[in-house]
Amino acid sequence: MGYDLPRYRRCQRTGALMKCFLAQDLTTVRLTSGGSVTQPEADYLDLAGYREVFVWVDVRELTTGTSLALQSAVTKDESLFATILTVSPAGVGVTIASAIPELITPFSRWFRWQMLPPAGSGGDMTFRIWVCANRSGRRPFNRSITTPSSI
Repeated sequence: MGYDLPRYRRCQRTGALMKCFLAQDLTTVRLTSGGSVTQPEADYLDLAGYREVFVWVDVRELTTGTSLALQSAVTKDESLFATILTVSPAGVGVTIASAIPELITPFSRWFRWQMLPPAGSGGDMTFRIWVCANRSGRRPFNRSITTPSSI
């Protein structure tokens, strides 16, 4: 896929491009009955200064019913984290979720995931998470643009 270079540079100057972050590299998490697993604090994603967020959850393997809670908080204090979106993939593949401030509860500075097992049993999931975000004060993301076909 080629870029129209002058247009690409013009978008960079005006801030029209979203920045992408690898929030979680490919990992496998296995849960026992009744437990949940939270992303380690050292791996939380700092999204200070960003507003519109799109999350790509690339699932390679899972136990049906397993879900990921995408959470956010102003500080890294456990009691402040709130679930913004819950992603429950039906199967392997890429799931795209959006956290646009006008549509749902806005996210805060720190972003993390928490894996929740199916009710009454254990579960597992192999996944990767990409986050794309738009800086505050920049031109809003053009929602008519199609998403990439592969990550």
